[in-house]
Amino acid sequence: MQRYFVNQQIADTLTISDNNQYHHMAHVMRMKADDQVVVCDHEGRCFLMNILSIDKTTVTLNKVRALPKLDKLFHITLAQALIRKDHFELVCQKATELGVDTIIPIITDRTIVKLDEKNVSKKQSRWQAIIQEASEQSHRNHVGNIESVMRIDSLDYSRYDTIFVAYEKESSVSLKKALKTTSKDAKIMVIIGPEGGFTESEIAYLEQYAQVVTLGPRILRSETAAIFSLAAISYALEMSE
Repeated sequence: MQRYFVNQQIADTLTISDNNQYHHMAHVMRMKADDQVVVCDHEGRCFLMNILSIDKTTVTLNKVRALPKLDKLFHITLAQALIRKDHFELVCQKATELGVDTIIPIITDRTIVKLDEKNVSKKQSRWQAIIQEASEQSHRNHVGNIESVMRIDSLDYSRYDTIFVAYEKESSVSLKKALKTTSKDAKIMVIIGPEGGFTESEIAYLEQYAQVVTLGPRILRSETAAIFSLAAISYALEMSE
């Protein structure tokens, strides 16, 4: 069932006027009166709702019942180095589908992408829109979040119980091995470098806060490394009996 997030309190009767959501409901999904959808607020409260009417600009719904509030066992932040536009947007989408709560775009010594300060807010809004759409598509109860761009020495590592940094030159500790001692209720950060990887000095700095791990024998693209890591964490912590 289609899911939508709204930035308002969900009353017994709700009117959706957001242009993107209206277009999706009226023209993409071709919904009509008496169709049902799930609507969630940004506190994770979700409701089954019935469409009362669709006019030229708005959709009006009424509340049918509240749905169970699902609490995640663990929380993941992805600190992803800025990479080419389409690849970074792919990471935003897939990381959200894989359960990431927060994405932090990071600048490293080998980051190639240069952000124009005039366009930062525009890019931030686009990334957030991609994350919201992916949150709806994957039936999450919470919308993922993207934070401001920062350097790795500006990250607040104290917020996390476990931090992993993927490094192609690491050979002794695998992510699989490291996850065996990771608590299911841990606050986790995963740090992924840019196309050229981290420098040795960056790894020396990150080792103060993070466990450096290998993702296997192959050299992965930055976006592949992010998706691989998050899928492995989801499998290890969500799918285990």
